[in-house]
Amino acid sequence: MRLLTSFIYRAILSVALLNLTPPDVVAQCNCTGGVTPSQISYQQVGVLGQGAAQDSLYFDIPRFDPSLGTLMCVDVSAQVTGVVSFQLENYEDFFLRYRVRLDRFDEISGTGLNSPIVNALSKTYPNYWLDADDGVFRSGSDYLEVGPDTVLNKQLLNDRITNNIVDFLGMGTVSFAYTRGNSVMVQTASGDYYFVMASTNEVEFVLTYNYCPAALLAANKMTLNASKKDDLKAVLQWSATNDDEASSYVIETSRSNTNFAAIGSVEAKGIGSGRAASYKYEFAAPGNGVYNFRVKQIKKNGQFSYSAIKTVTFNALDAPVRIYPNPATDFFTVSVAEEGKYTVQVVNSTGQQILSNLFTSAGKQLKVTLQQSIRPGVYNIIIRNENGLPLTSTKLLIK
Repeated sequence: MRLLTSFIYRAILSVALLNLTPPDVVAQCNCTGGVTPSQISYQQVGVLGQGAAQDSLYFDIPRFDPSLGTLMCVDVSAQVTGVVSFQLENYEDFFLRYRVRLDRFDEISGTGLNSPIVNALSKTYPNYWLDADDGVFRSGSDYLEVGPDTVLNKQLLNDRITNNIVDFLGMGTVSFAYTRGNSVMVQTASGDYYFVMASTNEVEFVLTYNYCPAALLAANKMTLNASKKDDLKAVLQWSATNDDEASSYVIETSRSNTNFAAIGSVEAKGIGSGRAASYKYEFAAPGNGVYNFRVKQIKKNGQFSYSAIKTVTFNALDAPVRIYPNPATDFFTVSVAEEGKYTVQVVNSTGQQILSNLFTSAGKQLKVTLQQSIRPGVYNIIIRNENGLPLTSTKLLIK
């Protein structure tokens, strides 16, 4: 069940979070020269109502806007307050001792986390001696109420993400889930009793983006531009005014939910005197999708810094496919980029498929003959490759 009740949402600039983070991980999050990054934080508060069974809350957080600078790391933090209460009644006709044990877990999972953040708790309550059943439900000396008992008081669950940060870039949202699970054991010499537990939780979830602002990146003296050259090629162009300090540049790319990987390198030109050294690198994408690029400048003293991240999207819908003549009467021609197998579909305005033909082209042109039964009107022409991937969809007027 997706529960979105009692959410409080706000953005907070430059918020210091409690992070139990090793020094080497902190270093990975700093900007050039060890400068502390700027922060943008988003906070949401969710409440899980009564019920002892496992349940979840979901938090949807806006992605980081790359135009603000370079995202260095992401802090995930949740403070959990858990309150339980229970009722216990002896149904036996003799005096009995009861002991209650609570085992519970609290878990945060979501984008960028290699494994969930988990807190486990076990609590054994003291012995409860209850008299014999008096025949009155939930009343008398055979009945007991315990709670509300605060078993968690702002318990912190947190982690820092330094590798899988690509999914946090761009438009839309990233999602995280809080899951609570309770397991209860009632120990007694007899099994005839009444027991019910209720649990209420409040979760304060905070996601913090640590980034190097564009103004700080300017001090890095390196700028990067990435553009699409054709269907599956990108051109990366960058310049550096501190080129004489550099020994080389490493070009890196990343797909969704993966780490950056080197795809090439260029030796530094060694241009000094404040003049900008310009570089160009072409990248052939292995397939469609979103590609994120950055350039790593390695300096002669062994230090390094990164450019801002730039994104290029390749889509098969951009493939050079032309349909002519338009309007058409008895036929139309499809011009494709390369020889191969193609499916041509003709769909009317109501979405009904009127014609679907599979062609194996000997050249780069496909001639589609229109049946006389096709009435004049505007139709949607869809061209698919041999894998069924749409290459283009365009309107065609048939007279």
